[in-house]
Amino acid sequence: MIFDAVTQERFYAKGVAYAPQKYGTDHKPGTDYFTSDRKSEWLPDLDQLQKFNVNSVRLYEVDPSQDHTEFMNELDKRGMYAIVSLTRETGEWGILRADLPSPMCYNGTYGPKLFGGAIDTVKQFSKFDNTMGFVVGNEVGNAVMTPAVRTDKAVNGYLALPCVKALARDIKSYMKKCTCSMRMVPLIYAATDFDRDFYWTDATGQKIQGNQRHVVSDYLACNLAGDDMVDIYGLNQYTWCSRTATATTGSSYAETTRDYETSALALVQTEFGCNQGDFISEDPFTTNQRTWKQIEALLSSGMSDVFSGGFAYEYANRENKYGMVLLPGYKYLNGTEVTQTVVLENGVNLGIEYGKAVGTALKGGWSSTDYCTWKPPTFSTKKPAVCPELAKISGFLAAGDINVRTFDSVFEKDQLPAPFVPDAQDFKTLACEYHGISDVVKGNQNCVAECQCDKIVPDADCKLTTTPTDTGKFYGLFCGTYGDLCSDTSAFKTTYGGCKDLDKMNYLLTTGKKASGDCCTGFVDGTGCVSQATCSISPSTAECPVVAGTNTAKLIGKVCGFLGEYATSDTTCNNLDTVAKGCTGEVKAQVVVNAWFNFKKNDQGTGECCASLGADGNPKCVKGTLPPTGPTTPPTNAPPTNAPPPTAPTAPTTKPTAAPTTTVPSTNIETSGSSRLVVSVFAAISFFTALFQL
Repeated sequence: MIFDAVTQERFYAKGVAYAPQKYGTDHKPGTDYFTSDRKSEWLPDLDQLQKFNVNSVRLYEVDPSQDHTEFMNELDKRGMYAIVSLTRETGEWGILRADLPSPMCYNGTYGPKLFGGAIDTVKQFSKFDNTMGFVVGNEVGNAVMTPAVRTDKAVNGYLALPCVKALARDIKSYMKKCTCSMRMVPLIYAATDFDRDFYWTDATGQKIQGNQRHVVSDYLACNLAGDDMVDIYGLNQYTWCSRTATATTGSSYAETTRDYETSALALVQTEFGCNQGDFISEDPFTTNQRTWKQIEALLSSGMSDVFSGGFAYEYANRENKYGMVLLPGYKYLNGTEVTQTVVLENGVNLGIEYGKAVGTALKGGWSSTDYCTWKPPTFSTKKPAVCPELAKISGFLAAGDINVRTFDSVFEKDQLPAPFVPDAQDFKTLACEYHGISDVVKGNQNCVAECQCDKIVPDADCKLTTTPTDTGKFYGLFCGTYGDLCSDTSAFKTTYGGCKDLDKMNYLLTTGKKASGDCCTGFVDGTGCVSQATCSISPSTAECPVVAGTNTAKLIGKVCGFLGEYATSDTTCNNLDTVAKGCTGEVKAQVVVNAWFNFKKNDQGTGECCASLGADGNPKCVKGTLPPTGPTTPPTNAPPTNAPPPTAPTAPTTKPTAAPTTTVPSTNIETSGSSRLVVSVFAAISFFTALFQL
């Protein structure tokens, strides 16, 4: 079940499968339609989906190397959420080789590229509050085995299901490592719906009737080898093909509801909308349009205890003729080309049914202290998924004409494809390369280190606001001063090497300040660290201001050298870098000039103001109190006669408190404070709830 975390009301997805491919165009598989350069295409679609009373969309193809911020923000403005696929149809990255049995579909180059593309998608979309979930697999069982592996006609995709579990396990592990910069988003599997039973023989020799739906859902939703289960189970259900169908007759809805009425799984219909039977509609699509009456059944009291809504298939009409609209560019059989979106009757019907459907009301009852353990009262009779016995899986495979028993073992616990770890050579060379992680990070076997970057919290009193243009020079000068902080074994290179330059420089500044108390905000050739951030000197200039435009470095040198026989000035000059640590040349010059002026005033009753340089390059000194009349006592910042000079201000000993973070419990999907929806499910071992904002 899914709940609104703010109102604690049940949430039902009134969704649409959104893949705006144009019928008859030069569409290429794997095209990403949701980037900003296609805004003129998808923005009108979002307005139309809003008219259909849609609150969620399912996205099938996204390119994680492209930015989708604008698209997701526009969805959010319309109160719409998205479930996003982690696998892709074509291309080099993100392909789940369902035509290969486990572990082949997760070995060699396939696994790192699948995982590499998936984590890039997770990294981008987890930051959006309206990301509802990630789809780790879609109808994997429909794939046909590669002839090189088998030569018979058997459908083999089910033998790749362990690779789906392995992907779910590794994605969850990745998100847990990166909770500093991303939230734990629920994982979804979208399954083909089955309508037939099979028989299998248990350990005692008894022949037992099994259910195909449950074999797949129990396997993917059970905890086989440690947090490898999907969080939401989806069914692609296309059985409501008659105008006279009801929730109890003429479709598999009653059967599906009965199959899962005692299951604690969070279920959605990841696709629904038959276009066969009474709903076969041909160009120009003016007859036999779908009525979508199944929406009333799906959100009725009979089914809503099992399902949390679904996603109608699909928005744009293509060769498969499932569309609700005809997009510009579509050509009717009579040759007429569509110039603006045409809403078909079944699209109008969808909007009407979604507008009427409200779902069965159910109020949550958790508090801020028990949301991790709270469960709906209706769950008292529901049970978590239990991993099916191998003999049961064998019977299931045999029913699907998969008779090669040598493959059965892929479903055993100890045969699950090994997880990807940072020190695995294939992952280092492939996934790290894909993400553009620095050679330093790859060399230190820490390819997921980019998630550590948000852990850099710069000292509030010692941080850069803009990145210096010449970052190489900054690093060189800094590391020349603080070599240990930049060594090959330092956190700077091993953990934060893949971060942005600004983050890395702030790490160095903060760490350097901790080590020396010195905040280096810049460097001067031949001089080293410029510690402006620690300068707190505001010397009085009322009686003897340094003349603007004076060469302050030369003035300091001349005053300290020419007048150095006087103890006060000599002491100030010898300790100038302590007295005015991190200050500008103008401030340092004023400190020296003030020290001399006050020394002479205390010694002789009349100050001597040497605030500029004469034509001969020597200090130009004027005796006597200068207007305006200043105080009769030395400025408070001036050192008393024969007293040690003032010390530099002490750097804070404690680091500013970082923004509060939430620890993710081991049984939680996500506990971000900004989360909005709650998914109530049972884990294989214990019940848990998961918060996520959509």
